[in-house]
Amino acid sequence: MKNRRSIQLLVILLVGLLMPSYYKVKYLILEVITWSDIFNWLLLLEIGFGLMLGTVVVFGHDWVAQALRKQGSTSSFLQRFIVQYGLSTCYSVGAAIGFSYFFWHVIVPMEITGEFLFDYGVLGLLLPILLNGISESFYFYGKWEKESYEKTLLEKENIKAKYEVLQNQLSPHFLFNCFNTLAVLIDESRATAVKFLHQLSKVYRYVLEMKDQELVSLYDEMQSMEAYVELMKHRYGDSFKVLLPEESQLANQRLVPLTLQILLENALKHNEFSDQQPLEVQVAIERDKLSVINPLRSNGNQSGTGIGLNNLRSRYQAVLGSSLEITAQNEAFRVDIPLISDK
Repeated sequence: MKNRRSIQLLVILLVGLLMPSYYKVKYLILEVITWSDIFNWLLLLEIGFGLMLGTVVVFGHDWVAQALRKQGSTSSFLQRFIVQYGLSTCYSVGAAIGFSYFFWHVIVPMEITGEFLFDYGVLGLLLPILLNGISESFYFYGKWEKESYEKTLLEKENIKAKYEVLQNQLSPHFLFNCFNTLAVLIDESRATAVKFLHQLSKVYRYVLEMKDQELVSLYDEMQSMEAYVELMKHRYGDSFKVLLPEESQLANQRLVPLTLQILLENALKHNEFSDQQPLEVQVAIERDKLSVINPLRSNGNQSGTGIGLNNLRSRYQAVLGSSLEITAQNEAFRVDIPLISDK
């Protein structure tokens, strides 16, 4: 609306100023008037006439354009432009000639020549081109901008919905693994099972607090990981080891919550290990990257719910727009995780 009104005002001013200028220059060349005849009371009258004529033509054109848009035609832009230009031209030519004749012959009695009316007829032909071209450009740009915004908003909502689904899958998966471990410990040692439950409450509290967060601090993630490692030691003893970075290495960085837990679960699930050949997982920090490395000793386990790494990939893609870097070579399995610096 604001752009359309600005265009209309601009065209009205152009008509009001350029038409008197055109006739002054024309009559000077034809020696009908002299320089002294340019700046007189008649000039103000001519400018006033030009502004009124511009107003009549511009708002008439706007009425035609709005009437066509309200019909909701499914025709192409070119077809609609031709129809609109045709109607606007008929109106503009008629209005320019009729209004000019009425003003200069009735209100300001003077002789009207065919050449004079022809000039205004040409003006009536040109104005719709100018108005249609400018206004349609702004109209379609605004429409494109609105559709682009709505598309972006829809994509964000879609990503958010997918992310929430992935998060909701995580808690049941974690509990399922822990309950399996607890069932084994109850048979082996009731006291160990009680200790395990205490550790489980600490870890699951973190799961509940952080599962709705897109990003968490690296420090909080490491604190939870230490409790998780203690949980796993109840089950696996010295056959499972994790080398975590020192607290001094933890910078003000963030990552997707429960990243390390998923990667450790994945390592435990798919690798062979024992007291004689323990599974040693190393967690290292390199600037804006967190690396998790474990030996590649596949146990052939292909079962699972499909959450694991696929879940983690999808969550990083949804939150950061980038995924994990996974490499398996030289008998080592490595996952590089992007970190986001706090600002």
